[in-house]
Order: sequence, then structure tokens, then C-alpha cells
Amino acid sequence: MKNFFVLWGVTLVGKLILAQFFPLIHDEAYYWVWSQRLQLSYYDHPPLIAWLIKLGDFLPASPLSVRLFPAIMSHGLFLVWLMIWQTLALPIQRFHWFFWLALLSPMLGFGGIVATPDIPVLFFWSLSTLFALRVLKDHKSLDYGLLGISLGLGFCSKYHIVVFPLILLVYLAWSKRIQEIFNPKVFLTIVFGLIASLPVLIWNYQNGWISFIFQLRHGFVRPEYRMDWTLSYVLAQMIVLFPTVIYSWSVGAKSLGRNQKLLVYLSVGPLIFFFLSSLKALVEINWPIIAYPAFLAVAALGARTLKPLLASMIFWSTAVLVMVSLVITPWLRLPGDGSQKIIELTEYQPVLEAQKKYQPLYGNTYQMASWVWFQSQQPFFKLRGMSRVDFYDLMPESWPSEPIFFVALRNTQTLPDWLGQHGYSYQVAEKLEPDFTIWKVEKR
Repeated sequence: MKNFFVLWGVTLVGKLILAQFFPLIHDEAYYWVWSQRLQLSYYDHPPLIAWLIKLGDFLPASPLSVRLFPAIMSHGLFLVWLMIWQTLALPIQRFHWFFWLALLSPMLGFGGIVATPDIPVLFFWSLSTLFALRVLKDHKSLDYGLLGISLGLGFCSKYHIVVFPLILLVYLAWSKRIQEIFNPKVFLTIVFGLIASLPVLIWNYQNGWISFIFQLRHGFVRPEYRMDWTLSYVLAQMIVLFPTVIYSWSVGAKSLGRNQKLLVYLSVGPLIFFFLSSLKALVEINWPIIAYPAFLAVAALGARTLKPLLASMIFWSTAVLVMVSLVITPWLRLPGDGSQKIIELTEYQPVLEAQKKYQPLYGNTYQMASWVWFQSQQPFFKLRGMSRVDFYDLMPESWPSEPIFFVALRNTQTLPDWLGQHGYSYQVAEKLEPDFTIWKVEKR
């Protein structure tokens, strides 16, 4: 195992180098803004990603300062899975297969440098898997308590962790072990879970449960069903998980022992959950990410040879290399909106330059406000009531106090109605290439 730890360290360094040189995406800048205004929780998500990012403040502002601790936690996922492997007494050679398969996958490998709530929820989901397996094996009080803490911290990472105990209950019922939930030690899991969840619970109580309401509406409520929600979800998961890996998973799922079967439930449970969610609303491609570590683990155990796993490794490592090269030098136009996603990494540069000329200047989306704030290292706010409700709408600074201010927005967008209702007039101050406009807003 000594060679593995050396490999783990070397690949971590490689991730950190890539983390420094790959530009921040808009959501990362948004979570960085959270870290500048620390709270118990936030409107969009729980707080743990902001707390992790805050730990990097000792470094000069850079992509690495934002990603340092999230990337370390992401890579720590492999150490957790090594302990899972040892707990289940699985073949160590297959762990090496799992390591490379996950490292070269788009979500767990390259995605592990992107500072989003997916990183801490993946870590604590995996840690919960470890402690659940230990509970089922030895029934030690310590493991019951640690399972609760891990689930609670997962809840402080992303609400998707609530799927874990549901899947665990289904596993126990299907395995005819449901009586285990009546063990008095389960009380330790509940108590420590609630204690670890307190930041999110307290914040939501103080704010009318608005975060819970937002996430339920975002994930489960749309006025009408569209078949492409489900079709796009299924297709996206087949591509990300990869057909040959899916086949290896199907083989591995049939061959695992009693406690090992929990990995099968944890790998397919979130996929089914979000499939059902796709019948109610659009599901984003990364939402079932909590299923991926267990899914790849079962696939590594089921593969008869390395070849089916190698096909996925080659495909995704090539795709990542192409994407990174396109960020450095855009030599190829991608189909659909792929090229636009790459352009978006620097699309707000004209607004950044305009900030020096127009004061006070407001943005029209959280993406614009966050990117400009990070790049300039000067507070930059979204104007309240523009785009969807987010963290900025809860900031007092999002409501201008000045009689004259400026707003940056796309040429195709309009200013909010409340300006006219509150006695403001506005006119174009400047057109910014390629597609932004600076509006001057003045109190009548």
C-alpha cells in the first residue's frame, strides 16, 4: 500500500496544479462570495463549501486559493474508499482499478478540482457508507455516533444526503434486517446527526425555511411534464457512467456478499431517485453524483478484465484533455452550447473593465456579480429583483441607496419593473462589445 499513498500524493499535486491554471467557473466565484460573507447557511445551498473555501484565504486570491481545500477533500475521497475496501475485505487489486476509474472519470476526477457543494457531499456520503458498513458489521456505539455526524455534515454540504438514510432503510428491509433500526444505539445516530445539522436547521428556522422551499420547488415542481427531461437524464447518465462500465456494474451487482450488497443499493438508489425526479422537473447532470463512487466500485469488482474499464478511462481522459486545451487555445468549435460554455469563463471581462469607469455599478445575475467581484477583489452586487432569487437578493447592498447608479446587463435583457414603480428613470450609458449594455439609472 505504500506505493498507493505515493501515487495518491502525486495525483493530488497534479490536481492542485490544474486547479491553479484552470479558470474559475461562475458558480465557484459565487461560492467564494459566500465565503466572504460567512453564514450558518445560504438560500441556494448549505454552507460547507463556503467554509472550505474560506480556509484558503491565507493564500493570495487565485483559483488555487478557492479550490485548495475542496480539492484536498475531493482527493481524500479515495482514502475513505480504501477504508471501505478494507472493511469489506475486498481484493486490493480491484481497489487500484477503482482508483484509476474514478480518477479519470469526469465528475470524480477532473470535477474534483471544481469547488462546488458536490465535493463535500460526496466526501460525507462516502464516509457515511464506511460507518454504516461498520455499524452493520460490529454494532459499535462509536460507529453509530460517527454515522450521525457524517450524515449531519453531509446535510451541511448538500440536501441530497437525505437520500442516504432512505436507501439504507430500503436495503435493510429488502435484506430482512429491518429489526436493526430498533437497536437503541440508533438514537446516537439521530442525536449526533441533528447536532451536526444545526447550522442549516437554525438558519432555515430564522429565515422561514426558504432554502428548503426553494430546493423542493427547484427539483420537483414544474407546471407541466416534458419527456426530454427524462430522456436527457437517462442519456446523460449513460454517457457519464459509460456503457462498458455499466455492464461491469451489472456483473458485479450479482456477485457481492451480504454487507457488500449495500454498495449496490447506494449506487443505484440515487439514480432511481433522480429518475423519478425527472418526471417532475429538469434534473441537472451532476445531481446523481452521490451514486458514482459506489457505482464505479461495483463495476471494478464486476469487471472480468481491465479492458471495459480502460475504455471509459481513455474516453474521459481524452475528453478532459481536449476541454483543457480548448480553454487555453480555442482550436475547435464544439457542438451545441459547448463552445459557449468555454467562452463563459471570460465573458464578463467587458463588465470588469466598465466597473473602473462606472460607480456604483450593479450586475444582473449572480454569475456576473460573483465573477467580477472575485476578479476585481472589490464588492460587486447584483441588482435586487433581476434573474432568479439568490443570495444577492438577501443582501442589503443589492438595493441601491444612491440617487444615480449604473447597471450592466445583456443587450437582450431589460431592467426590472420596480425601478419605474419607485420613481427611477434610465437611459443607455454605453454599449459594451460584444453583447452588454451599461444603463444609467437616476431617481426622478
